[in-house]
Amino acid sequence: MAEKYVVCRHSCCRFNGCRHTCCRFNGCHPSCCRFNGCHHSCCRFNGCHPSCCRFNSCLHSCCEFNGCHHSCCRFNGCRCVECFTCCRFNGCRHTCCRFNGCRRICRRFSGCHICCWFNSCCHICCRFNGCHHTCCRFNGCHHTCCRFNGCRHICCRFSGCHHTCCRFNNCCHICCWLNSCCHICCRFSGCCLAMS
Repeated sequence: MAEKYVVCRHSCCRFNGCRHTCCRFNGCHPSCCRFNGCHHSCCRFNGCHPSCCRFNSCLHSCCEFNGCHHSCCRFNGCRCVECFTCCRFNGCRHTCCRFNGCRRICRRFSGCHICCWFNSCCHICCRFNGCHHTCCRFNGCHHTCCRFNGCRHICCRFSGCHHTCCRFNNCCHICCWLNSCCHICCRFSGCCLAMS
């Protein structure tokens, strides 16, 4: 379906630096950003029913990566007792949403119990908690490091970065994925450097 971009009435597309209705992978309707609380159909990869963005409580069958048919959003924890279509990346057949820590043996790329999405870590180290071993999501970093940064220093995904390492940016300045950037640095585009 064709999405018509109009000026958003709210802070829009936190990762894009965009001022229009354009959720990360969707192109959604007005007032509907990935981290802002959606009022329209705009889950990150879904195009889900109203009131259900990636980090908000979903009211419909929408889990971003889960394909779950119950109210079981990616970061909210499954509400059903045994949701067999839960955690697309876990391969788990029990209540174990992607970032909540599985309650049973839950494999993604490892034989780990409470394991992170792409970590192949053999210990308890959640994606957003700072790993204790080599397990940043796509990094292969040996420290608590940003998800897609390739940073070799302590700079967790949701904390301030100490070096040049935006998530997808290859930014040349200090600006982490979910933090205030010191420059105009969009998540999926190259850093605009010293533009202000």
